[in-house]
Amino acid sequence: MKRHAAHIVIIICLAFSGGCAVVPALITTGASMAVPQTASMVITAASTVHKTVLFAADERNADDMLADKILSLQAQTILLTDPRADMEASSYNGDIYLTGEFATPADRDRIVARLQQIKGVRSVKGVIRQQPSDMLAAIKPAVTDSHAETVIETGLFKELHVRSANVDVAVVQGEAVVMGVVRDRQEEQRVLDIVRSLVPESFRPIAVTSLLARQDAYEAHETQDNDQYALLTRRQMLAETAQLADPEQAMADFETGGAEPGPKFKALYARYFPKKTWSKARHRMKNRILRLAKAERDSKARTELITLSSRVLKDRRISIQDRLVKTLGATRNASVRNHVDAILDDIAPRRAERIRILAMN
Repeated sequence: MKRHAAHIVIIICLAFSGGCAVVPALITTGASMAVPQTASMVITAASTVHKTVLFAADERNADDMLADKILSLQAQTILLTDPRADMEASSYNGDIYLTGEFATPADRDRIVARLQQIKGVRSVKGVIRQQPSDMLAAIKPAVTDSHAETVIETGLFKELHVRSANVDVAVVQGEAVVMGVVRDRQEEQRVLDIVRSLVPESFRPIAVTSLLARQDAYEAHETQDNDQYALLTRRQMLAETAQLADPEQAMADFETGGAEPGPKFKALYARYFPKKTWSKARHRMKNRILRLAKAERDSKARTELITLSSRVLKDRRISIQDRLVKTLGATRNASVRNHVDAILDDIAPRRAERIRILAMN
């Protein structure tokens, strides 16, 4: 891991500030996003030393970059002061991205909760894995991960040059996690293709996972694809799942789950969140409807479509198809009806065929 980099940044801060006063204000408390002039200069200097072309390459504006630098420093300080966390953290557009390993599930929950409490953080996302219990057996994979990470990052710089400044890769137990800010989906795909081509053939199979943040989605206030990697504590997962289940059963699972969810909850969780595909489909549908709303000239239709996009994402007791069918029956706006009908024809072809047969009869 790269914990030494954060050590260097903190030492630089101490050296320039002439003591420890600045560090607690900026790092430990998170009480204010105001940046003293000295600290601002130090952060900017540290960034420039690391990658001199960062401002030229990054899609974010200078204010967002500075805010993210402060959040990253706060998050790294939490990790550095926790002896049971072998993790790294960085911030992009207000989201904390976490990679690495934890010792126990309780350690995972504690670290995630502390990062969530940093003032100014929108969410905590990432890929973190529990450390193998047999440390001797874990040595070789750890060395392989570190080597693969170095090879990929070196190759990225050769391929992307200036643009590699805002892309980072961490390899966690054989999974290459790609983070950073890209302009749009096309640039994201290009970066992922490059990373896949850089994975050494001699290494064990390494999966490539994208946690890249798209600037166009951020500026349009759209959901990000990487939202599916949001990290929650186990208690937060219990509460989220409780909203989806039968009320009495959900409450029983929530109250008896405690620190370690029981088998009933595990079965329920698997049912609703099979590798997050269920949630991902809702995010995709929300963005599809929002694109229709953005192109709609009728203000009433636009408002109705925006409301529908929110309901598709949040109304988890009803399927996407059923929500669209309900909207189709309730709306009086011809434009909304046409949009929804077209979506249903796309996602439910059997329904469309059945309607055509009924019309012919």
